[in-house]
Amino acid sequence: MSQFAQTWPSRVRSAISESRHPTLTRSIYLSLRERTYGWTMYRFGGVMLGFSVVSGLALVVAGLPAAAASGDAWKVFQRPYGCGISRSGTGDLSSDPVFWRPFRGETTILLKIDTPEGQIASVGNSDGFLEIDQNIRLPMHVSWQSEIDPLKIHWPSKKTLSVKLKEGVESNFGKALANVRAARIISREDQISITLPDAAAWQEASSCVANVGAALLVSAPPSYSNGSRPDRSLPVPRGAGAWINSNAYPPKALATKTEGDVGIRVKVDKYGYPMDCRVTKGSGSNVLDDATCVQIMKVAHFYPALNSAGVSSEAQWETVIKWRVP
Repeated sequence: MSQFAQTWPSRVRSAISESRHPTLTRSIYLSLRERTYGWTMYRFGGVMLGFSVVSGLALVVAGLPAAAASGDAWKVFQRPYGCGISRSGTGDLSSDPVFWRPFRGETTILLKIDTPEGQIASVGNSDGFLEIDQNIRLPMHVSWQSEIDPLKIHWPSKKTLSVKLKEGVESNFGKALANVRAARIISREDQISITLPDAAAWQEASSCVANVGAALLVSAPPSYSNGSRPDRSLPVPRGAGAWINSNAYPPKALATKTEGDVGIRVKVDKYGYPMDCRVTKGSGSNVLDDATCVQIMKVAHFYPALNSAGVSSEAQWETVIKWRVP
């Protein structure tokens, strides 16, 4: 797109305000913009392969939403590693937030919002706080990513946000739900008003999370393809194939095409979560060695080991992680 076309929004606002026929002027602008965007998408084959990361992005969604009306209840749903609270009773994202409560880790608020026409696509993260009222501001960390539909001229059309409460504040958040039904997510980039679940839904989710823990204690791995059963005296990985992928590859190592094998020892608790990770054999690259245990502690899950009495217990698991440039 030409430099002139990129500056159309500011130029056109001025032209429309000064025109004797503002409606006609705006219609001509929209028609020309459609042609320009159409030419741009044709030039790129109709597919947007990436988008710019823009710092200092400002998006303000003003006004506090109304509290949930009676009968407009929040619903709790259970998943293998935690429970969620949403209006729909599912994890489907919309402007109504989903409150995800993992068995291990901090509560995360997930939502998808519309973005203004002309908003530049971006992806990033920053710290901020959840403002429940003037006296309660809970620290959080927010990550976001724009969604682009290359077949529409009004892009990006959506923005997905993941807001994680900082460690140690969940108790205060739960107590506040007894009296408050709305809050604001405030960071350097956003100010977004959201509705909050009621205290009854939060308590139900607490019971749900306890049920998740009980299920993890008795979870058992499936048989191998040959019919044999895994050795239950050791932790058994769950979904290990997805632990190390192209998204997890350390950028520095990827830039230099560094590869290597890292031997690790992981201490796993009775619920199947990693408690500690140590490198037992280095790859020759400090970047790969350091990244390995960070990634394992972040994403690894196991079926817990069983002691001689057949009860879930702590145990160690060893393996070699092979880093290969994708």
